[in-house]
Amino acid sequence: MARYEVIVESDVLHSCGGLLKISGAEARHLARARRARIGASVRVKDGLGLLFAARISNVSGDEVWLELLEELPCQDDTMPLIFMPSVIKGNRMDWLMQKLCELGVREIRPVITSRTVAKSTQGSEKCRRWRSIAMQALKQCSGNILTRIHAPVSLHEAIDNLDITLKIMLYENAQGKSLMALLKAMDPAGPACILAGPEGGFSREEIGLCGNTGFVQASLGTRILRTETAAVTAAAQFMAAIQE
Repeated sequence: MARYEVIVESDVLHSCGGLLKISGAEARHLARARRARIGASVRVKDGLGLLFAARISNVSGDEVWLELLEELPCQDDTMPLIFMPSVIKGNRMDWLMQKLCELGVREIRPVITSRTVAKSTQGSEKCRRWRSIAMQALKQCSGNILTRIHAPVSLHEAIDNLDITLKIMLYENAQGKSLMALLKAMDPAGPACILAGPEGGFSREEIGLCGNTGFVQASLGTRILRTETAAVTAAAQFMAAIQE
């Protein structure tokens, strides 16, 4: 098994021929932090389904040259899950994104609700940061497929015309329905969506809107969890359910 892993843009990997130049932070990490040397084995992937076995052919300053040896089979190792977390403030949202990507959530679609505090998080700069976090999480976990992260949108826009059979709304007052029991009963092998609310919870209007569009309510127990805790717990339970 390759000792090192590199993630590159898909268009670069498609057009590389037999050699691939790695530069910038990725090259510095390989050459300095990891002390990679000529001849070392490397797995190169684009996070979208391309995976190559490679070998370091040259290391020069901030550049590392890789010789692509063969294309490898690349299985989709993400969970068939779209997660819709309400946007939360600061580093907590970054942490949430990192953990959902580590768990292998297929898509993350952040939503803005009436009680969302961090409404300014709609900028492209934040989305680029989240996608960078996703890249690092993929490398950390030696995963194959990158989690797709969308820009934040309103709750109404997020759930409108959502063509998924299993749609779950995490709600602390769900009448005795635990998420795990719901997942086991409804067989989550197909695509599913889980929606997690903001710090202040969903409004009455939002609860009604979700119910009218096919969302079923589920709880994570008797304790009131923070948004990021609830989201990671729910994703982990989904992973456990599909593995069973």
